[in-house]
Amino acid sequence: LQAFAKHIHEKTITLDDTDLRNLFKLGKMSYKYDGNGYFLVERNGEKIGIVSIVDNKIKIHLPHYFELVL
Repeated sequence: LQAFAKHIHEKTITLDDTDLRNLFKLGKMSYKYDGNGYFLVERNGEKIGIVSIVDNKIKIHLPHYFELVL
């Protein structure tokens, strides 16, 4: 992600702070999207991570045993 983020312009979604906190707290959440796969997550115009979306559920692939502080 760090090396290639500036070159990737497709398969990117933007999450607000509330959604990011919920995602880290629960590890997954509902998310309306037409399609499945892996996506880059943007916050405030900066690419910060990778998630998967399957059947309108977004899932983070990191340990999420902590509260995200933004």
